[in-house]
Amino acid sequence: VKRFAELGFLGINVSSDLGGLGMGNIEALIVLEEFGKISSAIGFPVFESSVGPVRAIEYFASDELKKRIVPAVCAGDMVVAVSMSEPDAGSALTDLKTKGVVQDDKIVINGTKRWCSGGGHADAYVVYCRLSDAPGAKGIGAVLVEKDAPGLSFGPNEQLMGFRGVPSSDLNFDDCEVPVGNVIVPAGGFKKLMEAFDLERCGNATMSLAQASGALADVCEYVLERKQFGKPIAEFQAVQL
Repeated sequence: VKRFAELGFLGINVSSDLGGLGMGNIEALIVLEEFGKISSAIGFPVFESSVGPVRAIEYFASDELKKRIVPAVCAGDMVVAVSMSEPDAGSALTDLKTKGVVQDDKIVINGTKRWCSGGGHADAYVVYCRLSDAPGAKGIGAVLVEKDAPGLSFGPNEQLMGFRGVPSSDLNFDDCEVPVGNVIVPAGGFKKLMEAFDLERCGNATMSLAQASGALADVCEYVLERKQFGKPIAEFQAVQL
């Protein structure tokens, strides 16, 4: 990650005022595609810094929070993951139950998050949770929780079939305390969070495309080298189909 930062591959489309290159989303996705052709794990730091949760911090957090977090990500000093899903709320994010309650100058969070890419590995997490008693999306916002926050613990690493090299685990919040200044989006800001997440969907699609094209490049090279019955297997009809 530090090497990526030195080469300018982190925060490609992040404002130069916050340590990024200040370029566009297309440029960031092109770079992500090239890394993704090798491996999703190799591409993931580029993904996280350019289309991942750090962009929600850049867009919506207080100046103090964004200046503390975003430049550190672009410099390769910090990895930020997103924690959205729960045991009973996968794609239906409006069903979230994890809740944060403001107590004086702190937010106390309770609940369980599931399938967090970077869980247990990242330095901080953008946690979607309920910040008011309003029903549905109206009560949902997001808070930044750093890995050493009291009351935060992690489940065992998931054993995934294809997405290797990127740790994934549950996050458990047991009276987890974070400063009130760590609120990224207050209750009622669910629409804003989804706007930021739309770019992350572009990153997921780009990485999937990259893996497919990388696999095709590998197999095209292989079928020209591998010989059977005295000729490259690329000449066999089944392989050509």
